[in-house]
Amino acid sequence: MVKPKKKASNVCYVGSDTGFFLNISQRFRSGYPTINFEFPNHDISKSFLPESQFLRLMSYEPKIVYFDFCKEKEKMLRLAELASRDPFFHDVALVGLVDDKVDTLSCLGTGVDFIYVKGGEFHDLVYAPMSAAFPKQVIKPKFAEAKLNKEVDLIDDFRVGYISPTYIHVEGNLFLEEGKIVYFDNSIPIKNIPSKNFEVKNRSEQNLYYDYNYCYDLDFKFVDAPEVTDEEEEQAATIEDEKERIKALKAAKQHKREQLNEFEESFKRSQKKHKDWTLDQMSGQTEKKTKLLIVDESMRAFSQINENTLDKIPFSVRFQTQLDQSFLDLDKLRPAIVAYQVMGEYGPELEEEFQIALKRIKDPEGEGSKQDEDASREEIIAAMVEAIPEREKEEIGYIGILIQLVKEMDNYSPIIVIFRSYFQSSKAFQGSYQYPMLVTHAENLNIDVCLNLAKIYEAKQEEKMDKLIKDKIAAMKAKDPQKYRRLTEADFQEKKFFLNKSNPLSYGSIKLPVVLSTMTESELTFKTELHLPMKTYRLDNPLPLSIHLVPVEEGRDFLEEKGLRTYRGIIHSISETDKKSLRQEVNEVFFEPLKEKREKEQSDFNELNAKVQKDIEDEKLSEEDKEKLAKEILGVNDDGNDDVKSDVSDDGNDNNSN
Repeated sequence: MVKPKKKASNVCYVGSDTGFFLNISQRFRSGYPTINFEFPNHDISKSFLPESQFLRLMSYEPKIVYFDFCKEKEKMLRLAELASRDPFFHDVALVGLVDDKVDTLSCLGTGVDFIYVKGGEFHDLVYAPMSAAFPKQVIKPKFAEAKLNKEVDLIDDFRVGYISPTYIHVEGNLFLEEGKIVYFDNSIPIKNIPSKNFEVKNRSEQNLYYDYNYCYDLDFKFVDAPEVTDEEEEQAATIEDEKERIKALKAAKQHKREQLNEFEESFKRSQKKHKDWTLDQMSGQTEKKTKLLIVDESMRAFSQINENTLDKIPFSVRFQTQLDQSFLDLDKLRPAIVAYQVMGEYGPELEEEFQIALKRIKDPEGEGSKQDEDASREEIIAAMVEAIPEREKEEIGYIGILIQLVKEMDNYSPIIVIFRSYFQSSKAFQGSYQYPMLVTHAENLNIDVCLNLAKIYEAKQEEKMDKLIKDKIAAMKAKDPQKYRRLTEADFQEKKFFLNKSNPLSYGSIKLPVVLSTMTESELTFKTELHLPMKTYRLDNPLPLSIHLVPVEEGRDFLEEKGLRTYRGIIHSISETDKKSLRQEVNEVFFEPLKEKREKEQSDFNELNAKVQKDIEDEKLSEEDKEKLAKEILGVNDDGNDDVKSDVSDDGNDNNSN
């Protein structure tokens, strides 16, 4: 019996460097011959549309996707962002390819998991996504591993949403305690604000714009306070001479006052400079106040808009094929309008068949009951007739769960629009779920309907806000006409400079110490007390690189011992030159014990050799001394003549005779 062929594991590539991807695909096949890989390859051109390519990628149900940012970069960034934000791709390993390391930060901002600089190194381009997509099958390389116990800074990159005269609104993955002072590295002009210290004003997990875990308001410190101590006064107090002591105390107090006065003046100057700068940056800018979330498995909205019209839409619009199972994305985003397409899997290409199937369900004996002449088409229609009633029940149940969860969320009542709702009216739904903010449409999802609802919603919100402000002003002027005579509505409108995501000011980072435990040329482990999401972070040491966290072992994101968590990160966002430097760093540490052993052996050998030489020299010297002593005893000179004095005088008489 022939076994059925296993479903292919698709590894997709979007780009124009097909030769480069061919090399990658060959390494997949040779390294993992038991996995049934397929490699859909999509060349791009100037007519490339991110939205249509997104739907093509979905159709392959890929395990790994490579986005080549080297051509049509802006469109590729849009495509990668669409994929990283959609729950459909949450378990897909997303890899970005760039020509130069300088492009890594902007490409990482799309939410991809790994970034690699194209070159001659291919191992990590396969190993990294395999670690994320196939953790059970991935083959760990037997590279040299450096054992370390070194404190380094873990860097979490934040995105800055907007800047106000007194604080900045940011999003990131690190948990920061409210009230704490943090050092936030950013590109706000230092001539305006010398200090990079901020106070964490508040933290939230709701109403986020980017795909991070938290959003924060960080209050500017503007200028770091001087370290004013009582040391000078204490020293002055020890002076014995009363006049000198009084004089010194007075000078010490004056110096302290000058320091504090200088700080206050610098603080005020910085506040004013930054406020003026913020107001200047705001000129001609409009805020996108209303958020829309459009959920449709077939993404019909993509065919109704283009890139230019999307940029001109005065609202923040997010497209997803589905909501995640826990609805956490809804709570995080908090869109004002949620548009949901019922039975979105029946896309535009099946619209005619779907409508015929509906007619047969509603009126089995009617005109639509006539079988279609095209046998294959009739088969599709018949399958729909059988499936739609059950799908209808599932969709009604799903909508009920959605509305119930929304009702349980604090201070949140979005307009929920149900498209292709042929089975219940708005009034019926509102009554069933006791939720008046629900609207149904019998037709398919339409972007214009969504935008018109957004306009109506925003106009009503602005009207409410205007009334609140006017009532507030009237009450304040009634209480104290003189004090509040110049008060206007503009005084109640918060000043915010909203940043485009391509603006360098929209990036910032926070560093926290961790202990580096092990490192190879491809991955590392570190210990920390922090609880970290499985995202991308950076290190500056031993060289600038990024790491994407992957499970430290099967089923476990980290190991915990004595309050410390051990995380595993795959290294990326480095060049070939960086790779060589990293390899050298690792090898130096890896071979350090062997090097020390050999150095000790060499030292011991040199010491022993010196001792032997000394013994030989000592032995040689001893023989010479013996010969010299013998000659002295015999009275023999070196020339062989007798040097011993005779006891008989020259005249032959005994010198000792009397």
